[in-house]
Amino acid sequence: KYWLAKAYKRLGNEDKAEDLFEEVIENDPLEYYSFLSHYELGQTLDPITKVNEIDPLKDETFDWLYSLGEFDVAKQYLDSKRREWKESKLRVASLPLYKKIGHYDAMISQVYSLSQESRRELIEENPTYAFPTPYKEEVKAAAKKFNVEPELIYAISRQESAFNQHARSWADAFGVMQIIPEKAKILGQRYQIPYRDHDDLFTPQTNVLLGASLLNELNKMFDGIFPLYVASYNASDSAVRKWYKERYSGDLIEFIEMIPYAETRKYVKLVMRNFFIYKKINSSESIEFTTNFFTSQLN
Repeated sequence: KYWLAKAYKRLGNEDKAEDLFEEVIENDPLEYYSFLSHYELGQTLDPITKVNEIDPLKDETFDWLYSLGEFDVAKQYLDSKRREWKESKLRVASLPLYKKIGHYDAMISQVYSLSQESRRELIEENPTYAFPTPYKEEVKAAAKKFNVEPELIYAISRQESAFNQHARSWADAFGVMQIIPEKAKILGQRYQIPYRDHDDLFTPQTNVLLGASLLNELNKMFDGIFPLYVASYNASDSAVRKWYKERYSGDLIEFIEMIPYAETRKYVKLVMRNFFIYKKINSSESIEFTTNFFTSQLN
């Protein structure tokens, strides 16, 4: 529907295009194409100012483990109980337990195990269970030091690791923002970020500082054009420049659809969706699209 609306808009049928963009927004207001539709309509994004809290599931074993500070065992316990929580209401009620011990990747997975209708209702009423904001002090410090929006750090971290500080990928990327040790060593020396070996990448403070420094570099490299430097966080900057040269024809949104790597194409869309949702969570005023989101030219 989004692309059909774009076609009508180019043909000069503004009314039909507007109706379709509105349908996209109504269908799922927190989805990638919904945010693009807001942009096409010249609409700002409303902040999320009120959430409905969830009454937590009562579980004596979990409470006992938590009171003893046995957080790792508590995480394992929740993982083992998950198979028993077959009803949606039990899965929803378990979410505050995951949040309480910082088991964010499992919490997000639990949200997405719900039916589409239940998941949408939950995210609209309390998005912080699907889009949590952990490591607040670390993110705040890194954002300030490297002039990176905290919402982007959250958006990248959610997509890279679902905030699992012990994550390690098949490509040997580590931690919250999935940093490769070789790159960490270069960035650590360049910006005086203490770094010895890959074990340091499991520390959120170090990992987020390194990730923010990389985002700052990529932002400058791509003249602040959001889709390009986000794509380059997933793929190499040389690959993104090559794609841009060969495939960009004046519309950055079309360019995103023509990214040849399916993983990077999906990554850009999801990080952008995450970013807008975190903006809605963190903002107290209406959010406007900046000009370098979809309209800038790379020199």
